[in-house]
Amino acid sequence: MELQNRRMITDLARLVLSETAALQVTLPPEYFYKSLPLALIDAVYSIGVTYSSTRNTVERFCQNQRPPWLLYRWEEGPEHTIRDFLAATDARSPQELASRIYGNRQRTSSRNGILKAEAVSRCARVLRGHGVDSFADWRRLQSDAAIERDFRAVPGQGSGVAFGYFKMLCGDDAGIKLDRHIHAFMNRHGIGGIAELKQVAAELEITPRKLDYAIWQKMSRPAA
Repeated sequence: MELQNRRMITDLARLVLSETAALQVTLPPEYFYKSLPLALIDAVYSIGVTYSSTRNTVERFCQNQRPPWLLYRWEEGPEHTIRDFLAATDARSPQELASRIYGNRQRTSSRNGILKAEAVSRCARVLRGHGVDSFADWRRLQSDAAIERDFRAVPGQGSGVAFGYFKMLCGDDAGIKLDRHIHAFMNRHGIGGIAELKQVAAELEITPRKLDYAIWQKMSRPAA
């Protein structure tokens, strides 16, 4: 059985290589945000939408701060914290944040979902309540199960997809974002679950996070 499983993973690895650029993939800029709040905004806003709208949302948030926040780690300037984020947003209503700061009125669900702007603020308060203010704090405290529990208690976050993606944006190389693109790829090729995908990543000698992005690149392109 072990040999059979090994052969299956090898075959899946060949299939992945035939369909994606897994061995050549370079992680995109969003995996290198300057400040933790930007990773949070991206994680919440990216669920169930085309990613370009999320990228634009993060950029608008940065440009609407005074002075504007920097986007990426290689830019010279300050790193902003969750405390900074809450100071900049707490006096505004979710509706005002959505319209004037994010320029994005998406909701966590089309059926009675709260504004994603509100979800970001609630999740930020969860992080702050657990002492997570910066990337350094996250690296120190990320294993605290209570953080995930309280994050997923925010309306619209129960699936854990946004939390898992937040971890990836914060540097978790072992993560795979189980969104519709990954689901579609797995269903197309009969892949049994995340554990099998992680075995494929190990076979290819790349991180699961890079495999995730390679598959996402493939599946998010319009069909020819």
